[in-house]
Amino acid sequence: MAQDLRLDVFQGDTLLQRLSKKNSSGNVLLLLPVLTLGTLFLLARLGDELSQPNLIGLLCRDVKAYVSANERLCASAPSSEQMSLLRDLPLLLTILLLSFTPALMFRQWTGIELFLASMEDRQILAWPKGRAVVAQEVLTCNAYFRRVAKWSTAALGFSFLSVCIVCKALAVGRVYPVLGVTGHGTGVEYSSWWAGISSGGWAWVGYVGWGTLFVYSVVLQNLYGGRVVLLLWRTRNAISYAADVDNFDGRYGWSDVRKILLCTWTAIIIHGISMAMVAISLPGRPAIYLSPLLFQWLVTTPFYIGIPVYLIGRNISRWKATELARLLQVQAAGSTPHQISAAGAVADRVRRVRVNPYAGMAARTVYLLGFISSLTVVIQILRIIY
Repeated sequence: MAQDLRLDVFQGDTLLQRLSKKNSSGNVLLLLPVLTLGTLFLLARLGDELSQPNLIGLLCRDVKAYVSANERLCASAPSSEQMSLLRDLPLLLTILLLSFTPALMFRQWTGIELFLASMEDRQILAWPKGRAVVAQEVLTCNAYFRRVAKWSTAALGFSFLSVCIVCKALAVGRVYPVLGVTGHGTGVEYSSWWAGISSGGWAWVGYVGWGTLFVYSVVLQNLYGGRVVLLLWRTRNAISYAADVDNFDGRYGWSDVRKILLCTWTAIIIHGISMAMVAISLPGRPAIYLSPLLFQWLVTTPFYIGIPVYLIGRNISRWKATELARLLQVQAAGSTPHQISAAGAVADRVRRVRVNPYAGMAARTVYLLGFISSLTVVIQILRIIY
């Protein structure tokens, strides 16, 4: 496998780099949700903030408020000013979703590292401007990875600051303004919230600590994934992509790209939902407090969704047209019956190749959800601002 086409993306994180060098599947990272929730449950339990009386009724009232359901729903359920951890459904969902980010990032980076080299090995890449042009772009991209890796502490500091801004906004207002004892809003007192620093417990340490780690993962994904998208764009005229019609796995040689895109689009959905959940907890104008993260998401999402689909679709469409024209010439050139039949069989397989060869039901579903969630978040943010 050609080393000059290898993308050294794992320079971005020491832990993921170690797992990669050990040829790990990365499944150990799937234990992170258990570790995260377990830590928070323990800290909340120590501070007597894990649960509270009449929890089921309170959850019913809260969900009604979140989704603006009929007033008669759960009308007889009790109310409470206390917000325990198990009552905090939006935050539990956010933590659960974000804890999958490192595992997604590992799978994404595993695909990114070797996708050009593996596609060259499958002989589905061509070099209209010469292979050296692309190799130089990869070299430039790897130099960027090395430079950014030296600033990992700054990225961690940015992540901590982003979480602190959210914490400060919560401390000066009321948590979950849509909730209230009367059922018409007013929110929950910060000191009565399980993760409030003034609540007397230590659960807030888990909120800030895990929050910083997960935001840091998002920042790394954007710093490194964004540069890979730029590489694709800069080499759009230097690489011609094709498909392997003899590959019968349904991906036509694009399995690595499929893994990258599925992980990327899943992460987009997770991050969009997570920001929406955090916004529910914030008073005033959530878009202002979430701006460091919201800006990243709004800027990178269109490129993550649009550029790969555009470039792949354009290349495969051109390849199919060229290949079919060549095969038709073979059939029309008066060759032997065997050659005509073989060319016709290959042409049939070329026609079956999708314009987006990585696509399938799962890929289409994730892509659609990513697009819808992106559009929904943008609309909601505009509503909040204006």
